[in-house]
Amino acid sequence: MAEEKHITQEDIDRAEVHLRPLAGIPPGTWVMVVFGFLVAAILFALIVLPGLAGYGTLASFSSDPSGAAVAVDGSYRASTPCEIFLPAGNHGLEVAYPRFTSKKWTENHGGRLLFSLFLPKRSSVEAELVLADPSGLLADAQAEFASWSLVGKPSPSYQFPMVLSDAAAARFADPAIQAPPTRERRMFLYAAARNALYPESARDALRAGALLYSWGASASPAGALAVADGLLDAVGVEPGVLSVLERSLPADKAAELRAMPLYSRTPRLSPNDAIRSGPVFPALAIGGVRFIAVPAGEHTFAPDGALTATLSVDGFGIAATETTRDQYSRFIKANPAWAPVGADSLRKAGLVDKGYLAGWNEPGAAGSLPVTGVSRAAALAYCAWLSGSAPAGYRVALPSEIQWEYAAVKGSASAGVFAASGSKGPSPAGSAGVDKLGIADLPGNVWEWCDDPFTHFPTVGAEAAGAFPAAEFVVRGGSWANPKGSVGVRDRGSFPAGFCSPFLGFRAVLVHAEP
Repeated sequence: MAEEKHITQEDIDRAEVHLRPLAGIPPGTWVMVVFGFLVAAILFALIVLPGLAGYGTLASFSSDPSGAAVAVDGSYRASTPCEIFLPAGNHGLEVAYPRFTSKKWTENHGGRLLFSLFLPKRSSVEAELVLADPSGLLADAQAEFASWSLVGKPSPSYQFPMVLSDAAAARFADPAIQAPPTRERRMFLYAAARNALYPESARDALRAGALLYSWGASASPAGALAVADGLLDAVGVEPGVLSVLERSLPADKAAELRAMPLYSRTPRLSPNDAIRSGPVFPALAIGGVRFIAVPAGEHTFAPDGALTATLSVDGFGIAATETTRDQYSRFIKANPAWAPVGADSLRKAGLVDKGYLAGWNEPGAAGSLPVTGVSRAAALAYCAWLSGSAPAGYRVALPSEIQWEYAAVKGSASAGVFAASGSKGPSPAGSAGVDKLGIADLPGNVWEWCDDPFTHFPTVGAEAAGAFPAAEFVVRGGSWANPKGSVGVRDRGSFPAGFCSPFLGFRAVLVHAEP
C-alpha cells in the first residue's frame, strides 16, 4: 500500500497558480481586458441603462384640495401628494376631486439618459381645483362622518379623519364661493351633532362649525366673534348642540356644562308625518293590510342614553302585523320589476343586495310568514304602491322610529317570537298574540325597517333629519334569532339601505298626506 501523502504548510507556501494563454493571448493581457469589460458593464448598468430602460420624468403632483385623484392617459395612478413616473412623450393628465371641477391637460415629457438612476429628470405639477358643488361637498362629508361614527371608538392604532373640517376648509378655498346661508350652516352643525359620538368626532364637528360660521377664517378676531355669534344662534334654537361641546371637554368641565339649565332643557318634538286629522278608527283594511289606530299622546324618547325628548305624538295607524309574503306577493304581481327574477337589475341599481328575497321560492313557505330579505328601498316601494289604495288625505309609509317605539310602549308590547331550540326562521305573523292595542310582533319575529336615518343622538337637531345622506337606517324589534330578553322595544339597530337579511322585514303605517 502506497504511503499516505500529507499536505503540509510548506507545501501550501510553495504552491503556485499559473494562468494559461487564452486563444494565444497572454494571461496578463486577457485578464485586464475581462476586468475592463466588467468595469464598463457596471458603469453602463449604473449610468446609462436606467436612462434607456426608463427614459422619462418623475413628476410630483400636488393639489388644492389635497387627496385628489391623478389619472395618466385615462388610468388612475395615485392621490395627491404623490410622485408618478411618466415615460417620455405626450400624456393626458387629469386631477379630480369630488364636487370640484377636474383639471385635464396634455403635456409632453422628456427624460435624462445619463445618471438618471441618481439624478432623474423631475417636474412639479400643482393643480388648484375649482369648487363646483359647495352643498354637495358638505353632504359627502356628512355621509362619511356618519359612516365613521359606526366604526367604534378611535384608538392609537387608528384615528378618524377630519372629514368635516377638511370639507369646511375646502368649502372656502375659493374666495369667489359665497358663504352658505345661515340655515345651511345650522343644519350642517345639527347633523354633525347627531353623529358626534366620541371626543375626537366632536372636535371635528366643532372645528367644522367654526370654519363655516367664520367664512373659513376662524383664526382672526373677527372670525372668532362670528363663530361665537353663530354657535350661540344655533344653541338658542337647539340646546342639544351643547352635547357636542360636552363630549369634547374634560370630565370636570363637561359636568359643569351638564349642570347648566340650558343644557338640561327638555325639547318637545312632534313627528311631521303623523295622522293629524280625520276620524279615529279602531281598524281599517287597505289593500289586504289591517291597520290599528294608535291614539295621540306623549312619549319620552331617550335612545341609547342620549338627550331625552318629550314627544307630542298625534294619532296614526300601524299595520297589525309585519308585512307578510302574501301581501308582498300582491305587490310583486303589480310591480314585476321587484320580483326575484329581477334581482340582478335591482342589485345593479343599488336597491338591494344578493340576499334579496332569499328563499322566496322554497316549497312549502307559508304566505302568512313575514316577508324577509327585503331592503329599505323595497319596503318603500311597497308602501308607495299601497298608498294607491289609501283613503283621500292619507298615505302609507314606513314608521318613524318615534312612531314605532311609541306604538310598542303604548300597547305594552312584550309577546314576540324569539330564539328557540330548533328554530330556523320566523313564525307566521301574529302567532305569538297581540298587545293591548291589538298589534302583533312589534318585538321579535323579524327586525323591522323604520323610515329614519340612523344617528346616535336623534333627539338633537331633529330639524336636520334627512337633510344630509345617511350611512345606515334604523331597524327595531329584534328577530327570531335573538334570545328572549336580549332586545327590548326601546333598543335600536341599523343597517345600510340596501341590506337584505332573513332576520329583517318591515311593517307599514298610515299617516297624513302632506298637502
